[in-house]
Amino acid sequence: MKWLFTTITALIIGSCYASFSPSAEASAPTAISLPVVIRDFSMLAPQKHPDFETFNTGFVTGIVNTTLGANGKPVFSGNTLAVSSAASFGQWYTDNSFNQAINSTLELTMQNGIYTYSNASFFPIDNQLWGNEGLPHNYHFTVESHSKFIYEPGQTVSFTMDDDYWVFIDNKLVVDGGGVHGPISATVDLDTKALIPGQAYDFALFQAERHTTGSNFTIRTDIVFDTAPPDTAIVSGPAVLASTPSATFSFNGNEDNVAFQCQLDNGAYSACANSETFSGLADGSHTLLVKAIDPVGNVDPTPASYTWTVDTTAPDTIINTNPAAITKDASASFSFSSNESGVTYESSLDGAAFAASTSLITLNGLADGSHTLAIRAIDPAGNVDAVPTSYTWMIDRVKPVITRNGDARIEIVQGAAFTDPGASASDNVDGNLSTAITVSGDAVDTQTIGEYTMAYTVSDAAGNAADTVERVVKVIAAPATSPVTSGSSTALSANADLFSLELAAEGEHLAITPAFRPDITSYVTQTTANEALVTAKTSDASAKAALTMNGQDINGGKLALKEGDNRLVIVVKAESGVTKMYTVTIRLMASFSDLAGHWAEEQILKAVEQKLVTGYPDGTFKPNHSITRAEFTVMLMNAIQPNLSQGASLTFKDKAEIGEWAQGAIAAAVHAGIIQGYTDGYFHPNATITRAEMAVMIARALNFTTDANIAGFADFTAIPQWAQEAVNALQANGLIQGRSGNRFAPNEQATRAEAAVLLLRILN
Repeated sequence: MKWLFTTITALIIGSCYASFSPSAEASAPTAISLPVVIRDFSMLAPQKHPDFETFNTGFVTGIVNTTLGANGKPVFSGNTLAVSSAASFGQWYTDNSFNQAINSTLELTMQNGIYTYSNASFFPIDNQLWGNEGLPHNYHFTVESHSKFIYEPGQTVSFTMDDDYWVFIDNKLVVDGGGVHGPISATVDLDTKALIPGQAYDFALFQAERHTTGSNFTIRTDIVFDTAPPDTAIVSGPAVLASTPSATFSFNGNEDNVAFQCQLDNGAYSACANSETFSGLADGSHTLLVKAIDPVGNVDPTPASYTWTVDTTAPDTIINTNPAAITKDASASFSFSSNESGVTYESSLDGAAFAASTSLITLNGLADGSHTLAIRAIDPAGNVDAVPTSYTWMIDRVKPVITRNGDARIEIVQGAAFTDPGASASDNVDGNLSTAITVSGDAVDTQTIGEYTMAYTVSDAAGNAADTVERVVKVIAAPATSPVTSGSSTALSANADLFSLELAAEGEHLAITPAFRPDITSYVTQTTANEALVTAKTSDASAKAALTMNGQDINGGKLALKEGDNRLVIVVKAESGVTKMYTVTIRLMASFSDLAGHWAEEQILKAVEQKLVTGYPDGTFKPNHSITRAEFTVMLMNAIQPNLSQGASLTFKDKAEIGEWAQGAIAAAVHAGIIQGYTDGYFHPNATITRAEMAVMIARALNFTTDANIAGFADFTAIPQWAQEAVNALQANGLIQGRSGNRFAPNEQATRAEAAVLLLRILN
């Protein structure tokens, strides 16, 4: 029986090989490798398999189903002519206790455009795995191979094998060579399989050698099988520490015609070109992974990776130590620091060009006069403090001059009143220093005859001391005089000061700025609590204090706060009727339970403070909820035209559905040409607004236009034509950014967070 099949097969082979068309691709490899898994089956107990050395059926079709299973393996059809059971067949191409597996390759070499592997004595695992078990060869094994290829018209593939073998293309059975038989040949003309030229397809081969006779294994084809994944390289990218929020990369692969997929910061992989720019990057660390995909779909299992840090924030510069504002020292020492680490410094003295500096410098040999030192920090990314910190001081080494008023010697009669005529002082820098003169020496006692010497001294702000000037006062004898007494009277207290002022919220002290002093009458503080408690005490027990909050009288000291600024006024009335007013501005900060960690948390809180948006009564903001067309119109008009003065008459067919709270804003927006409604005459106030609609409304509100088609988003072609100019204009002005994968997502619903951020950007 085996001889009969072999003879017929030879005739088939002779007629089939002539149908091959050698590939015309100059770049075709000279050899290709087919990966195979070879599983060895034992003929000895206890691992003896029931399907090997059991059947001698000859050629049997229909053992397997016509499509591969979900696991990529043949599915037993139930035909038991050559197989014991579904369970036993399931062990042929899976790893289990009945077999031992080894990975190998079959090398197909090319000659005249045809790749061939031919072995008339195919025993690939002799003396391996279970071993030959006393036989000349290891006869009992299965072979499994999977690969991919690009279909081109005219391709064929031929096989000569024994025993069982099945071939699947695109998961469909194209060769059914089941049964224990001698070599059988088959040829597959791919043009008959409804394949699409240029598209990649899966190839799968399953063979079994089950009988101790010969073993033939031949493949001839002009298909270029490809199972090797490409390698990916990042050719260029940004600096490891970059000062710009965009990064441009270029990639390549070690194969021709590869595609690429990119993943930024653990996001989803998406298609990217071999040169790609990522914009709108936040400050911080970023990692890009890129993997090449070859034309048959093999994916680089080890994507190329690049990590860099974006730092667009300029450092702040701080002067820690400096000379006195006025000094007589011709040298000056400074030390600097910054809010960032690793910075360098540049300094400029008296308007000279900035030059490199250390964080500690001493300037010597400075001339008298005013000097200004400017210092700026430069961080490792190259960001320069745009507003250098400066310090101005004066060097003054000239002594002030004292001029005595009156005579150097004065005589007075004993008991007479004496008034010091004093002196005046002037300085080249400080000017008039007369009030700073210090009088020392003898205290003049007009009751005691004698001479008294007075000394006048003064120093300027730089510490230069004037030459001392003296005066002698001589007391001479005189007749005695009688004392004079004066009467007294009592007046009502005019003290309208506060003695103390304290505020608390939720049991915690609220700090006020500045710190309380009776002579300071205006203060500010802030809290996230809805209530506060105030305690104010007057300096004079007879004075009375009256409190109002936002214009309402307060009794008991408990303050109910509204969001934003609250004005507390305390009027103190003294016993005499004199009044004094103190004010405290208490800011109730917005606080929402669902904003922590949200990408727009900071911007939302600022928008709330500016009364652009509000939260919900339950303490949430719901940043990811959608927003209706009416709601966004009101928010937009509040931002750009808070005092609505005029509006068009509403003519929308569904104007009855527009709530009274939104009618004024919508009318004003229609009048301003910001909204027009739909072509069917409806406004649809309660429909959720899309990102494209929101962009158009904002662009109209700001009169933004652009002729540039920047196509900055990956899905730019999906943006409706009526919205493309608006999206271009807003992106060009830095008002909008995309969603994940650099998508604008024009038809997706806009969220409350996105609306708040956009409105804040408009105002700022």
